[in-house]
Amino acid sequence: MLRWLGKIIGRSRSETKIGHQRDPGNSSLDRYLRRLLEVQKELGEIGNFLKESASHIKPQAPEKDFMKQIAEEVNKQMIPGFRAYYLAQEGMALLKLIAITIAVFKSNTAAENTEQRQNLEVLSKYIDEAELLLRQTLDSMEPYKTLDSNKIVEAIAARMAERKKTQ
Repeated sequence: MLRWLGKIIGRSRSETKIGHQRDPGNSSLDRYLRRLLEVQKELGEIGNFLKESASHIKPQAPEKDFMKQIAEEVNKQMIPGFRAYYLAQEGMALLKLIAITIAVFKSNTAAENTEQRQNLEVLSKYIDEAELLLRQTLDSMEPYKTLDSNKIVEAIAARMAERKKTQ
């Protein structure tokens, strides 16, 4: 992936090392992209755990049992959910930094360097897709922005009740 990203911004693999002094913006972009990839990977791992864990909740159960199931799962999901919420926030901050860096590269790239401009457009599209996924993650992990299990249970129960109403 890093090799592909290096090609997008017009550098060879040897130039994609952090600390490259020829253009400090390049090394910043490298760091932002590397960290974004790490965040995405970690979110994927957490997401798999949370999906599996959430499958244990039976929405059709009587309310008392349903609330008990939610409470049990929240105890399992609280820390991973908290991590996912704040990793998604970090990812959003990285996207803003990447977007600014891309804008600077575009303004500094000669108009005749169409290959590099096209590569920057590809990277911009990748960033747009990543932003959509991170926004969805932030929305779905909203209840976990706290480590108060009672607030998490209330938020999840409210969401599930709202879904039942719209079905």
